[in-house]
Amino acid sequence: MDRHEIIAKLKTPKYYLPIGGALILLFGAIAAIFLFYAGYAIGRYEVGPFKDAQRGEYKIFGTRLEEAGRDAVKTGWLENTDQLTSIFFKLDVSAGEIPVSREGSGGGITSFGNDILLVAHTGEIFAIGSASDYRKVNIARPDTGYEQYKAAAEGRFSHLRHAVHYFRVNDILHIDEGQLRGLALSYTYWDDAESCYGNAVSFLPIDNSVSSIDHVTASADDWREIFRTSPCLPLKERVRAMEGHMAGGRMAFRAPASLFLTSGEYHWDGIFAPEALSPVRDADYGKVIEIDLASGDARHVSLGHRNMQGILFEPDGDLWVVEHGERGGDELNLIVDGADYGWPRETLGTQYSGLPLPNIVSYGRHNTFQEPAYAWLPSIATSNMTLIENFHESWDGDFLVASLAGQKLVRVRVRDNSVQFAEEIEVGQRIRYVHQHNDGRIVMWTDDHYIAFLEPARVDATQEFIESFIASAEWEGSVKTALQDAVAECGLCHSFRPDEHRAGPALGAIAETRIGATNWDGYSAAMASKSGKWDQETLAAFLDNPDAVVPGTSMPDPALDDPATREAMAELLLAIRNHIE
Repeated sequence: MDRHEIIAKLKTPKYYLPIGGALILLFGAIAAIFLFYAGYAIGRYEVGPFKDAQRGEYKIFGTRLEEAGRDAVKTGWLENTDQLTSIFFKLDVSAGEIPVSREGSGGGITSFGNDILLVAHTGEIFAIGSASDYRKVNIARPDTGYEQYKAAAEGRFSHLRHAVHYFRVNDILHIDEGQLRGLALSYTYWDDAESCYGNAVSFLPIDNSVSSIDHVTASADDWREIFRTSPCLPLKERVRAMEGHMAGGRMAFRAPASLFLTSGEYHWDGIFAPEALSPVRDADYGKVIEIDLASGDARHVSLGHRNMQGILFEPDGDLWVVEHGERGGDELNLIVDGADYGWPRETLGTQYSGLPLPNIVSYGRHNTFQEPAYAWLPSIATSNMTLIENFHESWDGDFLVASLAGQKLVRVRVRDNSVQFAEEIEVGQRIRYVHQHNDGRIVMWTDDHYIAFLEPARVDATQEFIESFIASAEWEGSVKTALQDAVAECGLCHSFRPDEHRAGPALGAIAETRIGATNWDGYSAAMASKSGKWDQETLAAFLDNPDAVVPGTSMPDPALDDPATREAMAELLLAIRNHIE
């Protein structure tokens, strides 16, 4: 049978009717699936097997969630990492593994005298002196209800989906203010009688005469619960029954007796749960909460948050938090008393699937509710943060933000309540917590249960020269400060060393040389073909208006608006070149 006979046969009703019917059914099924998903994912109409579809979405796109890397195989980081690289100096790393009793991640760090106190997600508390010097202390955690919840998850609520390892202790804080001294612990609690959960804070008083944590022994009953969120939340039928990784639960203290708690919304956002609690003023979720340790009274400081995992006070009293977005929209927020930060009605991110959040008031904008000081797009999964003091003059006063999915530290400089820059420092670990100990060392706690200490490595000759040159120069103080800031900004893309190219050419190698003549391979055609050399006048003019000196250059305007600062930078580059030679 040739091709023409086959075509003729297919044109008869005996053949084309069944084939046509099958095609109609196929296209109808495809259209039905598309319309169902559109209704489910965009409109959130609970049609068809809604919960199964939602779980399917979670599985498909779940690799973007915070917990994606928790089961990743350890890849020799402990053995192979002895330094990290930042713009101004390298960081020496010493790290060790802490033996935690069960699977999971979480916890927090505080300082107590010479010791660092680490609380694991389990509630186990370790005193740590160095990467190889640790011991478990004789302090039991308060009763969180973990054992009862685990039994309920395996028993009467086994028909729901659980992630028991996310039921955890979230932070520890040593408070030492006059007669008010002790440890505060924040955690998820489970009320077995009511079958519900939420955030709680307990306090363990410690006498002022105690000089070492080794002298403290405490049972679960020695803790006093000082706060519990309301309402107590029922288990969810959507996705996970309890989403403990969305608890927030980080703490900061303000004298004389105020404890500030970040209370997350446990994924009660109208998507993963039937109701969004962050905007609800009668619910203690998605809020920054101030707790009076003297009276036990509590109040909402701000609302409209998602999952805040970092909180700190600046010396001037400003309160800052970092919080997780979904896909994009991690935020650094300056907390304004009474302000609404918009979640889930406004965000600079999307759902994990890439679709817009339902019922948002703006898409890709944040101009209706209190806007963030800074947002990360894409998300780095911000964890906690600490304020750096007496560590290194190029870092002091900056925030250090930990990240989970990004596996990095981010050094953030804030000026006049605005972010000047955010330097990313690659670490290669999911960093759960970062803390500066009272001896100046920076301490990291990772999801692989590593404790890591960071200290400045020996400053190289170029950096020493820059610091000495600026200090001894006969410029006004404002010019020196502006030049230091400019060096930090330029250092985000360039090295001042003559032998280290980064995103841009090494600045330490260009003065008094032909324009575009270093061995950096990223010059634009305009720069590579430009005649002349980088003398002081040309450098200052280029810093004022790059395109006027080299038309078509890819170098953006460095925004050095002050002529004195431009001249100082040009003078510094010439001095580095002459010093090196």
